[in-house]
Amino acid sequence: MFRTLRMRLGVSFLGLSLLSSSAVAAFENEGNERPTPRLSALPFVGVYSYQNVDRAAYRPGPRVGGLLGVRLLSWLSLNGEVTYDKSWVQSIEGGNPSESFVDFALSPLFHWTHGVAELVVGPEIGYFTSTSKETSMLTGGEFASSSSGLAAGLNAGIFVRMNRYVSLGGMLSLEVRDARRYCQAIAGGPETCTTNQVLNSAVVLHDANPIALTFAALF
Repeated sequence: MFRTLRMRLGVSFLGLSLLSSSAVAAFENEGNERPTPRLSALPFVGVYSYQNVDRAAYRPGPRVGGLLGVRLLSWLSLNGEVTYDKSWVQSIEGGNPSESFVDFALSPLFHWTHGVAELVVGPEIGYFTSTSKETSMLTGGEFASSSSGLAAGLNAGIFVRMNRYVSLGGMLSLEVRDARRYCQAIAGGPETCTTNQVLNSAVVLHDANPIALTFAALF
């Protein structure tokens, strides 16, 4: 009796094993891939320019940054993004101006793959901070300022697979920076900050709309 039961159990187990193997083989033959979360990185370098009222005061400037996250599914990755923009100021009162922006954002990407090509698109939302320094042409003193606020935008790119690990391509990024806080210090004096739009009869809080084109690598 026990021998017969062991034989039946063995036959059942063998049947289930064969059925499972057949299902896996059929799944793989259809070209599907079971999602396995893995580390994903997307460094980029390129140029950006402003598309609103600020564009009159700036030339296109250099941009560098990257996305780092997890590829959860073949069509979805969750990423954190860091972007550094160096301003090239062409018209501003003062001498030797220097300005830079840093963005920190959550930037998920949706992926669509066809052959060796891969399209990515996704929103970004986060926080930005800027620092600026210039020398007054009247007093010779240094004027320093900073601002911070919310940043939101959209990333879109196309990549071509070079090998199983790396794809190369380009990205187009659109962004809106909404400044919420502004600080300034004159000639090493105390820093004055405001969350109002106007300080000393000057508009200090305003939106900026940069657009960027970058060369990127997708790992």
